[in-house]
Amino acid sequence: MKRFVIILLFLVLSYSIFAQVAYFGMGYNVSRGEYEGFNYVIDRYNETRDYLTDEMDHINLTRGMSFDLALAMPGFLIGAGLQYNRAKVEAIGLIDEQKVQCDFKLHELNIPFDFALAIGDDGFYFAPGVGINCMFWRYLSRSGEANKIEDYDYYKSIGSAGIHVKFFVKFIFGGVEDSGFGLILEPYYNLGLLDSKMWTINEEINPNTYLNDPEKLEKFSQFGVRLSLILKVEV
Repeated sequence: MKRFVIILLFLVLSYSIFAQVAYFGMGYNVSRGEYEGFNYVIDRYNETRDYLTDEMDHINLTRGMSFDLALAMPGFLIGAGLQYNRAKVEAIGLIDEQKVQCDFKLHELNIPFDFALAIGDDGFYFAPGVGINCMFWRYLSRSGEANKIEDYDYYKSIGSAGIHVKFFVKFIFGGVEDSGFGLILEPYYNLGLLDSKMWTINEEINPNTYLNDPEKLEKFSQFGVRLSLILKVEV
């Protein structure tokens, strides 16, 4: 117990001595991955339906809003974030002269925790770093008559989770030492560590053929870039 109290006091003291600026960011994020598991299911959908006039595209790009919170101390940054990315593809076909449509969505919630070295001056910082990204994803699908597709509810899968090692560089315009506004451009790479099974997706999208297909796995490794407007506050 004494050891815990000493460590806690040390952390509080370190924070009070070294903490300078906290920043809050909001921006937009785009990521690209191969998504071989998802795209295998999409390929099987296209291959097994000869009535399609517009085949379903592959899912490679996801995009959406991002939010982050970080603490800047001399020489380094500690931060966490929230990124909500989505992608949607669709297929259209004719069955007995009736136009039909299938919509397929991928939703990703990413929660990164990262550490970066801060190199620069008041006007510009270069901050390479590494972190852990927790991904929670689910897919949604619906099908029916094309002219009534908006009236159909999406089937929503049970959420699944994945873990990434995140490598990134933050280019910080406006610095992190003073209060005010700034801009961050952050290219990154998420290296997937866990395998997610695509079996249930194939069963939902391809109910008549999935039993004969091999089970596919997905790690969700991806390249991405994020642009954020930040508000810096001295603490």
